[in-house]
Amino acid sequence: MSNSIKANRPGLSAMQIPFSEISATSQRYSLDSFDLDTAEELFDLDGGVNLDCTLVKKGEARVLLQGRLGATVHLRCDRCLRDYQVDLDAPVWMVLEYNDPGSWHGGEIDLQPEDLDVVTLTEPVVDLAEAARQQIYMEIPMRHLCRDSCKGLCSQCGADLNRQKCSCVPEDRNNPFAALAALKK
Repeated sequence: MSNSIKANRPGLSAMQIPFSEISATSQRYSLDSFDLDTAEELFDLDGGVNLDCTLVKKGEARVLLQGRLGATVHLRCDRCLRDYQVDLDAPVWMVLEYNDPGSWHGGEIDLQPEDLDVVTLTEPVVDLAEAARQQIYMEIPMRHLCRDSCKGLCSQCGADLNRQKCSCVPEDRNNPFAALAALKK
């Protein structure tokens, strides 16, 4: 069953689904090319984000979100500072849990391996835009390289070594390991 997201809920945006509207059977949500505000993010998007997911209520305070995310992300290479893009097509799997700050659940905590990726929420509402934003951060590579063979910039003149050779002479730095090299000879 595919659902359209209701936009007329007081105090909630169109992409926020309260736990009370999620059933124990699978509910499918398909969001095509929705805009994600990236003004304060470490990445820019080319176009919208696609999120096709299902939500399943796993108790009064827990929801399972499974699906697929697609987006094109603009990044800047760490070596040559050129802009490049990465196409993301990734599975999404999150357990969203609301812990009421007014209640305390005493006793043993029984963690299963599937519980290790639990996202704790401050209110019993699934925010699909926030879930997509978090998943994009999970999928962006830690090291931003336009390609593995990127040569970067010259440390002296700043020339892009991927596009041109520079005529800089390597600096003869006072290397602290030079004395060890001399001992080896």
